[in-house]
Amino acid sequence: MDRNGIWMERHWGTRAIALTLLCLGAVCLNQAKAVAELQFEEVWMATTGGGARLATDGQGTCMLVWYDSDPINGDLDIFQSVSTDSGETWSPAVPLNTDAATDTGHDYRVDVAYAGQGVWIAAWESKNPPGGGTYDYDIFYSRSVDNGATWDTPLPLNAEAYNDGPKAQDWLVRLATDGAGVLLASWMRYGTGSNLGPRLSRSADYGATWTEFPTSFSLSMPCCAIAYGRSSDGLGKWIATDSARDDLGNWYFGMSSSADGLDWSPVEWLLTGDDYIDPTWLDERLSLTADELGNWLLAYRWGTNKVFSSTDSGETWVGPQTLEAANPELRSRWYGGVSVATDGQGRWVAVGNAMEAFGGMLGDDSDLLYFLSEDNGASWSAPTPINQDAWGDEIDDMTGDGIPPQIVSCSGSWIVTWSGPAGVHVARTPQTPKPGITVQPVVGHTTEDGATALFQVALFAEPAADVTVTPLLSDASEGLVTPAMLTFTTANWSTPQELTVTGVDDSVVDDDQTYYLTLSAASTDPDHDLLERTVVIFNKDNDTPTQASVSSITYSLSRDRKDLFVYVTVVNEAGAPVAKASVTADLYKNGVKLTSFSGATLSNGIVTFKLTNAKSGTYTTTVTSVVADGLTWDGITPGNSFTK
Repeated sequence: MDRNGIWMERHWGTRAIALTLLCLGAVCLNQAKAVAELQFEEVWMATTGGGARLATDGQGTCMLVWYDSDPINGDLDIFQSVSTDSGETWSPAVPLNTDAATDTGHDYRVDVAYAGQGVWIAAWESKNPPGGGTYDYDIFYSRSVDNGATWDTPLPLNAEAYNDGPKAQDWLVRLATDGAGVLLASWMRYGTGSNLGPRLSRSADYGATWTEFPTSFSLSMPCCAIAYGRSSDGLGKWIATDSARDDLGNWYFGMSSSADGLDWSPVEWLLTGDDYIDPTWLDERLSLTADELGNWLLAYRWGTNKVFSSTDSGETWVGPQTLEAANPELRSRWYGGVSVATDGQGRWVAVGNAMEAFGGMLGDDSDLLYFLSEDNGASWSAPTPINQDAWGDEIDDMTGDGIPPQIVSCSGSWIVTWSGPAGVHVARTPQTPKPGITVQPVVGHTTEDGATALFQVALFAEPAADVTVTPLLSDASEGLVTPAMLTFTTANWSTPQELTVTGVDDSVVDDDQTYYLTLSAASTDPDHDLLERTVVIFNKDNDTPTQASVSSITYSLSRDRKDLFVYVTVVNEAGAPVAKASVTADLYKNGVKLTSFSGATLSNGIVTFKLTNAKSGTYTTTVTSVVADGLTWDGITPGNSFTK
C-alpha cells in the first residue's frame, strides 16, 4: 500500500538463477550457479520517503520507521507502520513524532528498537531546537509503551543539545537492545565545537531515562556498531566495534565487550586486510548480529561484502571472508552497506545494494541482492536478486542518505526493507520455520543455595508425529533437572512446556561453574528425529573467597594511536573479577619509571589507566598495591610489556 493505506496488487518471488554456462562477449563462465532458496514478495510500499529501518519483537510484531516530507509544513518528519502478523500486512503510514503537525525543522535519519514488554524506542536526527536552542542537528528519541499505538513527546538524547552550538552536528544514531530493558544508543558528532567524535548513551529502564557516557570514555570506545547476543543461557553480552588505522596504514576493527553495557573490556583489534576503509560512513556499512547460541557475525562492505565470524560469543574471530568469493564471475559493483540477520537456527541472510549487478546483466542501476548461509556463516550462496524487477527495471533501489537495506527474521519469515527514488519498500518470505527445538530461559541459572533455573521448551515447526524431548545435564554435581521427558504433539507443538533445573551445593571456592543442558528429540517424523539443542547454565557459587591477584596487564592505543591505555585485571582465587578494588601501579618506559597511577576496578575487575600522547618506546607496569574488601592481595605482578 502507499502512504494513504492503499494495498498493492503486485507480488513477486525471487527469480531462481540457474547458470550452468554464461557467456559475456567472448568470455564463457562455467560453474556459475546461484539457485534461489528464498522466495520474497513485496507486501508494502510508500511512494515517497527514505532511510527505512526495521525492528521486531521476535513474536510476530514488526515496526517500520522512515523519514518523509510533511505536505503541510514542507519539512521532513518520521513515519511508522506496524505489522502484527510477521510482516504479512501493515498498518497505514502515520507520523511518529508527535510534533509533526507543528514543527518546521527536519526530522531525519531514524532507527528503532524493541526494548521488551511492549516498549519500542525510536531515535533520529532532528533540527527542531529543544527549548528554543540552536538549529543544529541533535538526537531526539520517543518511546511507545503500546506497540506503536501512541508515542511520547520527543526529547533530546544528547546531553548537550541545548548548548552545543549551531555547528556541532549529531548524526547517524543507532540503537541496540537486549530485549529486556537495557538499550544503548551510539551516534557521531561532526562539525566544530567540543566533544566531537563517537558518542554513547545507555538506558536501563526500557528507554524511560538515558545516561550519556563521558566524552573521554566515548572517544576510547569502538561504538559505531553495537549489538547484544546470548550464549543460549540467557546470560548475554554486548559487543561494540568500529574501525581504526595504525601508523603503517593497516586497517583494524576495534572490539570491546560488556556484560551489562556499562563496564567494557579493553579494546582488541582485528586486522581487516583492507587497503582502505572510509571511517566517515563505516558506521552505516557495519552490521553486527548475534543469535542465542554464541554465534556472531560482523559484516561490512568496502569494495566487496565481507564477514568476520565468531562461534564463542565473540571471544575469537575468523575472517574476513568475502561473501561473493565462491562466485567471482557474479561479482557486482556494491554500493552502501550490508545488513545481516539470523533466524537463530543456523541460517543467516546478508542483503546489500549492487550496481551493475552480475557484470551488468541486471542493467547499470542498483538492485537488491541477498546471500544465504545455512552453517552459521561458514559458507554462503551466490548473490540472488530480491526485487523481481531487478531484471531490466533501470530504477535505483537505493537512496543517497547512507542508509543500507535492512533484514530481520521474525517467526519464520525473513523481512527486508530498503529505500530508493520510488520510496520505501518491504518484502518478505512466507513463514517456513525450520524444524528445531526452541528454548526460552525464564530464569537462566542455578545457585549452590538450591535456587532453580526455569526454561520454556517448544518446537519451531509442527511435527508429523509425536516428538519426545529428553533433557540431560552434563554435570550432576552442579544441577538436577525435572521432568525427565517432554512430549509434543501436532496439537501442542508450539505451546511452551517447562523444565526446571535445581542447583547442587559444594564446599569449594570454585566461582560460578558452567554446565550444559542438552535436549534430545526422538520421533517417527524424520524431520524431528534426532534434533538436539544445548543450553549453557552456570551454578552460582556460595563459598567466600579470601585472596586477590592481578591476573593480567594489557595495553591498547586510542583510535588516533596517540594515547596509551593500560588495563589491570584483578580476580579472586576462583578467577572471578573483583569489583571496587583500589589499585596503585607504576608505569615504566624503557626501564625508567615514568609515572604512577591509581584507580578502582569496575564490575568486570578491570581498572584502566591512560597515558596521554605516549611516545615511542617499550612500556611495562608494576602493581604496587591492591586493596579489596575481605581479600588479601598475593603481591604478584604478572609479566607484561608493550612496544609503541
